[in-house]
Amino acid sequence: MDLAKRIIEEKQRRLEKQKASILESQKTERETKKIYGFTVSKKRLRELLHGLKPIEKWIFVDLKLYENKEGYSWPGVRKMANDLNVNKDTITDNIPALEAKGFIKITRGKGKRGVKYRYLMLK
Repeated sequence: MDLAKRIIEEKQRRLEKQKASILESQKTERETKKIYGFTVSKKRLRELLHGLKPIEKWIFVDLKLYENKEGYSWPGVRKMANDLNVNKDTITDNIPALEAKGFIKITRGKGKRGVKYRYLMLK
């Protein structure tokens, strides 16, 4: 009788551990989100975008979507304005703030229709 009781208790302990492990993995899954196909934890996203205004966050995320392997991004102002459904003046007003806060570095060059901007993603 004593042996059967110990076996049952051991099985219950194993089930409790499995249940705790499952709950922990579900918690981790809830804390991560898929954003434009990328899995990002809420904590990492908060740390990355801390100190930005909401529109600056959206612009930064939009620039990140166009980033290549070297870390450069060069969507046009019209393209970003279209993506975010805002006026192009909103984009041009907020891009320098991202550079001032150390999120991007802007390189100005010559493009087909005038000035072409390349953005080096620093974060």
